[in-house]
Amino acid sequence: MNWIIYLPPLLSIYLILISDFSGQYFRNQVADFVSGNPEWAHTKETIQNVGLDWAARLSFFNSMFASIVSVFSIYSTTQSYGWAVGTFALLLVIFIPMFWWIMAHAPDALAATRTRRWGITHARVCSIILLVVNGILIAAIAINQQLSPRQ
Repeated sequence: MNWIIYLPPLLSIYLILISDFSGQYFRNQVADFVSGNPEWAHTKETIQNVGLDWAARLSFFNSMFASIVSVFSIYSTTQSYGWAVGTFALLLVIFIPMFWWIMAHAPDALAATRTRRWGITHARVCSIILLVVNGILIAAIAINQQLSPRQ
């Protein structure tokens, strides 16, 4: 089994899981910055939410585009274009509504708005969906490996 082809989705999952650390670092940096500027103290939370919102947007779009593009490289070894198109279509079914849902948010809302049911931020919802997408890619890679001729 060629384990190298699992690295992109596994790395993506790892980056999603450690994103809380970078978010906390960003919050601390903003807090340090505004503590030296008393006239900005009332904007600390807004600045934090805008930065975290845009980080979540960029992360989601980068991961989805990388996932969509990687579908074609994954299937190029077996020439199983039926599976490639099916996986690509499934990713588009996830990506297109998510794109419009994300873009409907105000510039700080992904990081500030919480779901009613679970109390998690909308940025966290994006991370969970990216975990699911990468799980789909790992499953697609595994299926593709079983379909590919052994050398």
